[in-house]
Order: sequence, then structure tokens, then C-alpha cells
Amino acid sequence: MPGAPTSIEPCSNSSTHALEGEGALPFDENTGIADWYSGEVSAASAEYAAQQQAQQNANQQQPQNQTTLNLNGTNVDVTFGAVIDANPQGACDNCHWAQTVTRTGDPTQPTHTDREAQSGPQPLYPGGVHAGNDAANLSDKPRSSNPGTFTAVSTLGVADKANKTFKVTGSITWGYKIDKNGNVSGLAPRAATKAEQARSIAVLRRESPTWTIAP
Repeated sequence: MPGAPTSIEPCSNSSTHALEGEGALPFDENTGIADWYSGEVSAASAEYAAQQQAQQNANQQQPQNQTTLNLNGTNVDVTFGAVIDANPQGACDNCHWAQTVTRTGDPTQPTHTDREAQSGPQPLYPGGVHAGNDAANLSDKPRSSNPGTFTAVSTLGVADKANKTFKVTGSITWGYKIDKNGNVSGLAPRAATKAEQARSIAVLRRESPTWTIAP
């Protein structure tokens, strides 16, 4: 428009004013529009950076590995990283896990039932960490810092504690190894072979002689 000023005149007072609208940034007439615009861009950049960091943190919290294993018709969802977490899909009435473990290195431990010492000669692995301490949840976090291997065979089945029976559904095997430099590599969970399951069940039977454990 002819005769229009080529610059914006400052306001008549020296106070700092807020622009109208939610989240508006302050405008100082002594800094001018350019500084306000720069501040708005900086704030937007900071918000974007915060969103990116939040997404990165969320990604880091995701399980390292996820898989679904079929145990003789029962699908089991498994996450595996520093902790193994396994859950049968759908309702699984009276489902429990029984687990045998083997270690090499220091300490070396022959295959044995993995259970709480105070539980006595029974085969069941302690209940999991999900809501209600669901016995159908397998949750385990083995700990070791010495070179060697840890191998587990975890068997899902239906337990009747009163009558001391455990009817096997199927088994998974998993573990990890630590080399002499302290590097850890996981042995991803998979369905156990018939021979692996049979050896594990034989140990469970030997160490819980008053229980009937059958496929």
C-alpha cells in the first residue's frame, strides 16, 4: 500500500505482552517480530525433540524378541531378552510350568528341577509375575557373570496339587551362554524336541517321586 511504513513501530509502553491464544509466547516490543518468531520456532523444535526422545525411550523398553510357539496345539506367546516371559493364549485352567535347568562353567550344575527350596519334592515352578500371580505365566531371569552356559527346558501342563498329578502339554527350551570376555548370547526359545522333553520329564519324576507326571 503506498505510504505504508517500511518498519513496525514499537508499542508505546515497555512492558512485555502475551499474544492472544493458548500457549502464545511473550512479545517484547524492543525485540521485534523476528525475535518472537525465532522463539516460537525454538519452542517447537524443543517439543519435537522431546517427542523423539520419548519415542526412543519407549522403543528401548520393548522386548528384545517376541515369538509364538505351538505346544501340541496350545499357542504360547514368549518374549525373551534379559527375562523370559511365556504365557499360553486364552484360558488355561490349572495350567502350571515345571522347569529343569543345566549349567556349565562356574558353577557347574547337572540337570535338576528348578523350584523353591522350601516347596519340597514337587515339580512346579513358582508362579509368575503377572496380575494375580498367574501360575500359567512363566517368568524367569537367570543370573550369572562367569563363563559357561545355562539351558532350561520349561514344560507347560495341567496340575492337580491335591492329587499330585501333572499332565504335560508341551515343552520349550531356551537359555544363554557367556564367553570368557563376558559377552552374553541368548539361545532363543523354541519347542523342545521329544528327546529333550523326555529327559526333562525323567528328572522331574525322579526328583518328585510322589507325583504322577505324564505327557
